[in-house]
Amino acid sequence: MKFVRSIFQSGFLSRLIKTGTSYATTEEERKGVIVVNCLCLTTAALVLLIGTIFIYLLESVYITIPVILEFLAFCSIVFINRAGKIRTAKISMYCLQCLCATYFGILMGPVVEIQLLIIFLIMASFLITKNKLERRIYLFMSIVMVILTEVNFYYDFVHYIPTSRNVSFLFRWLAMTGILTLILEVINFYDQKNIEYQEKLEKSDQSKSIFVKQVSHEIRTPLNGIYGIAQLMKEDASKYPELVQLNGYVSDLIDACHDAKAIINNVLDLAEIEKGKLHNLRASSFELRSWLNGVVSMHKYVAFSKEVSIQVEIDPELPDAIIGDEIKLKQILHNLLSNAIKFTNNNTVIEVKATRFHQRWLLSVKDAGDGIREENLKTIFEPFVKTENRNIESTGLGLYITRQLAGLLGGEIRVRSSLGNGTLFQVSLPLMAGVLPAIPTEEMKPDLQGYKALVIEDNPMSQKILTNLLKGMGATTAVADNGIEGLSVAASFIPDIIFVDAHMPLMDGDETIYTLRKDPQFVKTLIIAVTADGFNDDAQTMIRAGADELIPKPIAFVEVRALLKKHLSTHPVVEH
Repeated sequence: MKFVRSIFQSGFLSRLIKTGTSYATTEEERKGVIVVNCLCLTTAALVLLIGTIFIYLLESVYITIPVILEFLAFCSIVFINRAGKIRTAKISMYCLQCLCATYFGILMGPVVEIQLLIIFLIMASFLITKNKLERRIYLFMSIVMVILTEVNFYYDFVHYIPTSRNVSFLFRWLAMTGILTLILEVINFYDQKNIEYQEKLEKSDQSKSIFVKQVSHEIRTPLNGIYGIAQLMKEDASKYPELVQLNGYVSDLIDACHDAKAIINNVLDLAEIEKGKLHNLRASSFELRSWLNGVVSMHKYVAFSKEVSIQVEIDPELPDAIIGDEIKLKQILHNLLSNAIKFTNNNTVIEVKATRFHQRWLLSVKDAGDGIREENLKTIFEPFVKTENRNIESTGLGLYITRQLAGLLGGEIRVRSSLGNGTLFQVSLPLMAGVLPAIPTEEMKPDLQGYKALVIEDNPMSQKILTNLLKGMGATTAVADNGIEGLSVAASFIPDIIFVDAHMPLMDGDETIYTLRKDPQFVKTLIIAVTADGFNDDAQTMIRAGADELIPKPIAFVEVRALLKKHLSTHPVVEH
């Protein structure tokens, strides 16, 4: 026992298993050498152990000499690897397994479990080589081995060694134990390969997620500046007649920003789908008509640039409030409307309808474009399928994402189209009536006269856009460049509304919000988080820290005003 322990402790066995790996040119080849060495050494050990029992009980020269030769042959393959003959060692091991199995199968008859042995050989062939031709050759050799043993068993060309019933029973169990040991060793190698593959896959997914997140953040931040300035210019152009000639250019700029935002969102959703994370549902009761009109109004800027109008029709049989995931439903409609505006012809009408059909409700968007060829309708919901029109930019992800979201919500999407008659997309969804609290009759206007608003944001352009928007609604504003400065300004300024960016130097947004909420002065203050990250996990971090709402960059003024309308009644002006 001390001698065996010293062998393991000296690393002799480990060095023996790795014999010949220095000649491997790839990691895959190196692992193949280790597999061959392990299988050969295991087989040699089993031959020595089980063969010795066979020799002792049978006392036959037909057993003794082959057992000794088989033991030496399997040990010698390790030295073939040591000589750098990796492929020769691999082929020699497999041929030797088949040869010995055939010999002992013929000699011992039904005692050798040839069915189990062929399972081991087939599994080993897939483990030691990826070459299809080599695998076929190995499989052919295994089949020949089975045929030879079965033919001899049937016709009795070579008489197998007779044994008593008890000895046959013992030999059979010894043979099964040996073969099962080899099978378990092969399975163990497969498990190791699977674990390594999973680890590589996880690292790849993590790297891709980090990359997508960083790229999204880097794109959204400057896009927020462009989109914000374009919206401010649009509002100024509508106020001052001398700027009316800028309307067309500004509308085109807003159109481009809107498309860029849609592309970023779809790429992020694709990453979520690939990770298997796009499954979180947040069902709530919301007012259908105001929701639908709100989403459509966000697209009117873009549609205006093509002189396209959007008509909304809502079935009176639909309930005032429904239960569903408002955010995912909004994204479905965003994608369909973006598509419709992109592909419809100028000076046309896009029809948006919400209708009831038994216990389901149908959300449809119809454009007045050139239509889709019938052969293309089969692949339109596949990822990265693009339009034939080269003048229209598209990632080919919008409809794929929409179908995934519809399925997630228990619905489905259909398309009807014909050349020259436009295209109709219809989403069928489960209808569940909701109940809303009583809505005040007095109209809530986004009037911020008397309110104080603090913008905690490290990007100067984003600071300017938010402060200009808030000043335009009558608020008194203050800014801070990071979380620590934001806490100091908040303590002296005592704002009613605080906008906090997610990523800032010195102190991130979630920590800033958490610290603000611990201060009794800001327990009920309206805090809106602003983020350039697109993943749901990041959004939930801000909400858990204490944010009331979250707005993604690039910021849409319509969304900011809608949120302020929603919260002004529950967040009155702080008395200073």
